[in-house]
Amino acid sequence: MKILASTVAVLAFVASSAQANLLVVSSFTRVQNAGGLTDGYLGAYLQAAINPVPGYSVTNASATPWQQDYVPPGAYRNLVSFLGESGQTQVTYTESQVDSFMGPLTNGTWQADLGGGAFSFDTTSVYRTAAQRNYLTLTSASVALWNNIAATNATGSFTFELTQSAGSLGLSGNIGLAYIPVGSNYIVATFGANSTSFTLNITEAVGQNPWLYLEVDTPQTILNSQYNVKYETESVTAIGGAVPAPGAIALLGLAGIAGRRRR
Repeated sequence: MKILASTVAVLAFVASSAQANLLVVSSFTRVQNAGGLTDGYLGAYLQAAINPVPGYSVTNASATPWQQDYVPPGAYRNLVSFLGESGQTQVTYTESQVDSFMGPLTNGTWQADLGGGAFSFDTTSVYRTAAQRNYLTLTSASVALWNNIAATNATGSFTFELTQSAGSLGLSGNIGLAYIPVGSNYIVATFGANSTSFTLNITEAVGQNPWLYLEVDTPQTILNSQYNVKYETESVTAIGGAVPAPGAIALLGLAGIAGRRRR
């Protein structure tokens, strides 16, 4: 499951304070094509990132058991529930389906204990449905550029144009992200709140049926100041790459695969 930009946000959040921390991030991944945003979604995920305090507990709004509990790099732990996976080759979820997954888990009263006693917090005022969130989008010309890159497995430095700046969508931390999963790694570009373009240095073939992702986060909202509980919504746009044509497939062997470059 893709948890890229939220991981960056979590690292900055946890490092900001020595006290108990909890950051809740809810994310929808919506598909764009040459005509703009569609009503299709690759999925959704809910993440609760916590300092590893002994005896902690975090219960989501529907008291549903978390699907994953793991410790990524950095001094925190992730509790995660998700619908769908990154890199799907077709859209499999509707707006109703992703909302039906995310809403009960996220929207309402949570219970937690971060080592200093039980407490609760309410996300009702800050929760946004899939349709209520703002998504970055590429211009139609940039969608065509991405389709050409995907169809030919081209490499090089490519500049993509956004239809609006990330700041106009409530960007958090003055950084937006564009990225392409390649194997288990990512090709990544960051850009500022006022940027209307970004450049990706694609150093290796992106493979068949690749996805280009654009991500923006809302500013973090404090839900409980005593325990430093914050909430953030994440909106991800996925642009699917064209399947290489038969003539292009013959060129794939010439493209080669460079050493995997980690973000």
